[in-house]
Amino acid sequence: MKYFKLVVFFLWLMFMSAIVYAQTAVNVSNGQKQWESMSKAQKQELSKAFKKWQSLPEDRRGKIIQNYMLFKSLSKDEQKRIIKEYKHFQNLPEDKKRLVMDNYQRWKSMPSAKRQIILRNYKIYQSLSPREKEALRRQYLKWKGITPAQRERIKELIRNRKLKKE
Repeated sequence: MKYFKLVVFFLWLMFMSAIVYAQTAVNVSNGQKQWESMSKAQKQELSKAFKKWQSLPEDRRGKIIQNYMLFKSLSKDEQKRIIKEYKHFQNLPEDKKRLVMDNYQRWKSMPSAKRQIILRNYKIYQSLSPREKEALRRQYLKWKGITPAQRERIKELIRNRKLKKE
């Protein structure tokens, strides 16, 4: 479950990065009036962001604008939640950020069928009561504490039971 949450969080992070770039593009396209009303520091920051925007491939910019439009279509509460989580990510230590990004890459490279199984199991987990979640956690810790040979033996016993039932 922790792996899934990290993957989801990283997907969200990628979405937020896209929003920042798209906001820059929209601000630049609004024209001279906004530019003239900005402070020198704001102009420097915007110029820097615009140069970064221009260096992106056209298809990437299109995707960013698409994500920005999706973000703007969300409710204000949802936008606030996303921004809050983005800021939380920004404050994570580098090793934690790296873990999130690595998990995201693993998630992306996973076959779609496997991702669907994980999502389905996550939904099932979310529907459990706190008591059931705790029992599952204890069971997981037991499983984690046994040797690979013991795990294989248990799996074999389970397979044999299933075959006998058929």
